[in-house]
Amino acid sequence: MEIYLGSFWQWMTNFWFIITTWLTANNGIVTVVAILLAPIIALRVQTRLDAAKEKRQRKLIIFKTLIATYATRVSADHIQALNMINIEFYGTQSVLSSWRLYQQHLTTPAPKANDASTPVEEREKAAQQWLETGNDLFINLLVDMSNEVGFPFDKPTLSKGIYYPIAQEKIEVENKILREGLLKIICNREPLSMNVTGFPINQDTLDKQNKLQDSLLDYYDGKKSVKVTIEEKK
Repeated sequence: MEIYLGSFWQWMTNFWFIITTWLTANNGIVTVVAILLAPIIALRVQTRLDAAKEKRQRKLIIFKTLIATYATRVSADHIQALNMINIEFYGTQSVLSSWRLYQQHLTTPAPKANDASTPVEEREKAAQQWLETGNDLFINLLVDMSNEVGFPFDKPTLSKGIYYPIAQEKIEVENKILREGLLKIICNREPLSMNVTGFPINQDTLDKQNKLQDSLLDYYDGKKSVKVTIEEKK
């Protein structure tokens, strides 16, 4: 073993001596090569750094969009951001796995929620459970994405750190009701109500009209006679 180590160190010493001698003898050549290659190497390194920076920026945009649309998950921006995950986070298995689970949940209808034969209470309970499961999977996705983009958050922070005013929620609900109502009318599923609840009334005109109607009824029933005046023509 000692003989083997001794031979190895002797070989390394000889190799280093040869390299040092060659570099000393060809110092000018080495300098020229270094001058020529330095800009090329620097450009390639900078290109790689810029590409990595742009890639992280695209990931960060998706993450910010999902956070900003946390409470409006049917908005176009939210859906677009979700659909870009497979491309921008390609190779990040933790994010892709969380997204796959969440996507599978979104494409699976809530059991019994739309079953008319199921009691209303059970349907509401099933729908609520489906929403809670989806919310938990979505937060897991955000946690993995936050770690990837360099802004690590935990689940409690993401669960309670979203601001969504009641007024905004009311507007969203009213817009939804309005859209559904218009669609029912346009698709002839419901008639357009034309009930008139009232008109502006002039009381004096109404009294005269009632008096005229009473007089006409009296003439019609024979209670009154029609007064006729005959004038001689001169």
